Amino acid sequence: MTSSLRKLLIDGCLLASVSVAIATGCGDDDDPPATAGTGGKGGTGGASGGTAGKGGAAGKGGSAGTSTGGSSGKGGTSGTGGGGTGGNSGTAGTSTGGSAGTVVGGQGGEVADSGAGGEGGAPVLGATCAGYCTTLMATCGETGANAQYPTEAQCLASCATFPTDVTTGNSLGCRNDHAALAATAGVDPHCDHAGPAGLGPCGGACPAYCSLMMAVCAGEFTDEAECLTACAAVPEGNFSNYVYPAPGGDTLSCRIAHATNAAAAEGASRMSHCGHAAGAAPCAP
Repeated sequence: MTSSLRKLLIDGCLLASVSVAIATGCGDDDDPPATAGTGGKGGTGGASGGTAGKGGAAGKGGSAGTSTGGSSGKGGTSGTGGGGTGGNSGTAGTSTGGSAGTVVGGQGGEVADSGAGGEGGAPVLGATCAGYCTTLMATCGETGANAQYPTEAQCLASCATFPTDVTTGNSLGCRNDHAALAATAGVDPHCDHAGPAGLGPCGGACPAYCSLMMAVCAGEFTDEAECLTACAAVPEGNFSNYVYPAPGGDTLSCRIAHATNAAAAEGASRMSHCGHAAGAAPCAP
């Protein structure tokens, strides 16, 4: 019990003792309960708060300042800059290409040539019999193990029968390139490739033989197909080395040698060599 409540009870007992004549005690449980007092009236609340104060008058905004931007600056006077006078173009130089070299393609066939010193590329159609024979005769000789023709005249006459519309196989272009290879890379096997037999990459012996025969000794065969069939039956037709003069006997190399003789001959001499080239003595069986 709090001290305030205790004080209130004590004070209440004293007041009650004054009003009651005979006091028997205070706070005894046997006493009848006192009548409940009526509570006092609630106090009247204080007057409502004072009148609300008025807000002060709104202040006026200051006069708007006049802020004039500075005068725009004038651009500088554009400079008159004349372009420099164009220089005179130099005199065109005369650029003469070097003489075209012989471009030699690597060969296929039995012996593959890599091409000497990096030589390569496709043969050209501009090969001539004069250039071909000059190179071949100087390199492979008129006699000896690599000779292909006995004279330059016989080379030129035989060359006139070589196909010129192609550059590979049985053609002047292929032979011309291998004549150049014989001069730069070695006579063996290039003299054999460049000669009338066109061995290896330049067509092979039968196509070379039949192109000679049809151009010089056309009366010996009806057509090239008949010639090729007859050639295939000649012994020792698959050879890899040709040399002039070829030994006699029933060999294709003997027939090719006499076909070149026929190309360089005229009249009866040509007819005689055509017979030899077709299989008569000395190229008889």
